[in-house]
Amino acid sequence: MDEFIDTYSDDLGLIRDAITAFRTHPLRAYNLELLDASLCRILLVFAIGSFEVMLEEWKNYDELDALKNYLQDGANRDRVTGLCTAFQHAGIDVDENVFHDLLAIKYLRNTIVHSNWSENQKKWIEQRGFPSDTRKLNQKHICKILGVVETLFLYIFITRYPTTFRNKNLTKTGDSSSSPLFDDGILRMRDLNIIMWNNLERISSKLHSDIECATSGPEYDWTEGRENKEVEQLNRFQQRQLWLRAAKRAGEEGYEPIVRHRDLAREALAFWKEYVQRTIAPDLDQIKVTNALEVLGGKNFDPSAHPWPIFQKLSELSDDSEALVLIGKLLGKGRAISPRQVADSLKAGQLAHNVVPNITPVSLFGTYSPIVDPQSKAEYNREWKLARQLFILGRTWYSGIEYGEKFDHRSLSEQNPIYEEVSK
Repeated sequence: MDEFIDTYSDDLGLIRDAITAFRTHPLRAYNLELLDASLCRILLVFAIGSFEVMLEEWKNYDELDALKNYLQDGANRDRVTGLCTAFQHAGIDVDENVFHDLLAIKYLRNTIVHSNWSENQKKWIEQRGFPSDTRKLNQKHICKILGVVETLFLYIFITRYPTTFRNKNLTKTGDSSSSPLFDDGILRMRDLNIIMWNNLERISSKLHSDIECATSGPEYDWTEGRENKEVEQLNRFQQRQLWLRAAKRAGEEGYEPIVRHRDLAREALAFWKEYVQRTIAPDLDQIKVTNALEVLGGKNFDPSAHPWPIFQKLSELSDDSEALVLIGKLLGKGRAISPRQVADSLKAGQLAHNVVPNITPVSLFGTYSPIVDPQSKAEYNREWKLARQLFILGRTWYSGIEYGEKFDHRSLSEQNPIYEEVSK
């Protein structure tokens, strides 16, 4: 039963996400009336399924002995009414409208599953504000269904702790067409940066996945000629080198499952350059990045010695002389670096961390793209160096601000053996 509670919960969550995703996807143009009706029909089926499997599981904890009224055989109206009456007799002030809507939702669910209308049920469905044509379901009905189901889950939960909820008003929740599910889908300029970054992550994941498949197949198996025991005795770095050599050979020999992604690697390059121009170039250049790394990663800056987290929003205080005075006091007399250098470096580090939140472009341009598209290694190399510096700067800032520690970037050293293995 736990399996189905989990799966129904996951499915309801996915449907909620799908509603927003379908309506707001920037490359899709849907007839929203058709979309809402389709999603609402799917939601109806899973909402009742989720409610009923929850009832079946929770009956073992039911101190009110109320849930059995729905689980017993009989007409749907009698089962729903019996459930509501049991709560009321136990002194739980439930909202009768929730149960009236439950019956309508149950009728609609049966109509959809069996593709057949009952005239008696249709009258009740219309009376509860639902259409008698399932093609006319809309976002108002989606919100109503979600509100009813969420309230019913609360009522089921109450059966285990009835004394806590007696004599309390338990009205329905979530019945609103202004739900955040129905975002207008209009993009803002800042959203374009997020789209470009997400696309880089998807391309990186795709290239990595197909390279993994290639190096696991018979033609370019990186473990070829080695027993399992021998492979297991290799350290992680040695295994990585064997994998890279096999992948590099596949790319250079034009192995189709890999080289077919050359256009995708070049798309990634174009997206990255545009992303850098929009997010980094206005405020940081190569010299500023290098200087910030020298300050935050150097011996004269000790992230553990002072409360540097108070400067997390230094970008908003860049012209505040009080901030520079405070930094000067923290650095003390005889300092080897100036307060302005520290302030500028902290600002640069925060920006780098926000713009390059993970290692995606380092792996993408340092490993995957040169394997897929070896003819363009020099161009990928240039972008890899920039991405690597930005990533190290961001992690250096984060480690210092968040943990008061230096960031150990030896695995991303200037002579990165992983990149050298691919690019040479």
